[in-house]
Amino acid sequence: MTRRPLIFALLLSSFPALAASFGAFQITPRGDQKINLETGVTELPGGGTAVDSKTGLTLVARSMRFKSGQTLSAQGVTLRLKDGGALLADTVTFDQRSGVLKASGHLSFTNAQISGLSAAGVQIYTHESAVVASGGVTAKTPALSARSVVVLDAGKKLLLSGPYTLKGKSSSYANTRADSHLLLSGDVATNRPPASLLKPFAPYLK
Repeated sequence: MTRRPLIFALLLSSFPALAASFGAFQITPRGDQKINLETGVTELPGGGTAVDSKTGLTLVARSMRFKSGQTLSAQGVTLRLKDGGALLADTVTFDQRSGVLKASGHLSFTNAQISGLSAAGVQIYTHESAVVASGGVTAKTPALSARSVVVLDAGKKLLLSGPYTLKGKSSSYANTRADSHLLLSGDVATNRPPASLLKPFAPYLK
């Protein structure tokens, strides 16, 4: 009768805040960390900061849990990218093997080219430094709406997939076709980009 509580206590143990690692992420807990010795899952109920020196990602979360070599999930997240972009999200999950980070819930993305972007979901492909926003995408600057937006080249190139609208300082664009695209490269907008310009975006146009 006394062994079961003891075994449970050993399997789910609390430790003082110590730095940990998750793949290339170096994690600094805020508060205690709980480690399940049976499953290998570490929980940070007080959250913390995870920094990936390889990709330049910095993740600050209200709470976090992870299993080394597999997945990390976090709530109340502020994510900063190498190019200076920032993403706010309620929930983030990161698959270490694929390098894909998925974010959802009250999303807001901003970088040097775009601000106040929101969507149903955002995926960040950390190996390729690509950001994909999908599902009712809108942004404040420039004022736009689209089915999806793909951001490449450290934010220098954006591809809107239709139906889309864009209102710039001197010109506006709109297309109701589902297969339409608008490419923004710096201050240049191309509403019928050729296949050669669409090629880098092809892996993310699903």
